[in-house]
Amino acid sequence: MRRICLGLLASLALAGSVWAGEAAYKAVFVYKLLDFVQWPDATTSGRRLCVAVSDTDWPAFRALEGQDGLKVERLLRDASLANCSVVYLGEMPTAELSGWARRIEREPVLSVCENWRCARDGVMLGLGLENSRLYFEFNSQVMSRSGLKLSSRLLRLARTVY
Repeated sequence: MRRICLGLLASLALAGSVWAGEAAYKAVFVYKLLDFVQWPDATTSGRRLCVAVSDTDWPAFRALEGQDGLKVERLLRDASLANCSVVYLGEMPTAELSGWARRIEREPVLSVCENWRCARDGVMLGLGLENSRLYFEFNSQVMSRSGLKLSSRLLRLARTVY
C-alpha cells in the first residue's frame, strides 16, 4: 500500500512540474487508476478516457493521450458512452451530474468526478483536494452494478467507502 501511495504521489509531483494546476493532479490520478481497475472484458488495450471538463482543464487531460495506448476524448453532453472505459466529470451543476450518473450506471465504465460528494450521488469515485493533497471517496454499490472490480489495495486509500 505504501508503494501505491508513493507511486501516485510521485506521478502527481511530476505532473505538477509539467502541467500547472489542480486539473493536472486529477488527470494523472485518473490515469493511474487504470492500473487498479479490472473491466469485465479483461482487456488492457484500447482504453478510452472520456472527459467532460471546462476549456481550462481540457489540456491537462488531453496531455494523457497516447500514454500506454490511452485514447482521450472530450465528452459532449449527448455523446455515446459506448467506447468509454473511464468517464471523468468535471465541475458541473448537481442536476447535470445526476443526469450523467444515471446514464453511466450499469455500464462497464469507471466513473470519476472532481467533487468528492458525487460518490454519494451515483458516481464511483469522487475526488477532492485538501491542503494540496488529493483524496477520493468510493461508492461500492455503483461499482458492483457496473461489473468492474477495483483493487482492494486502492480501496484502502479511500477516505470514505459508501
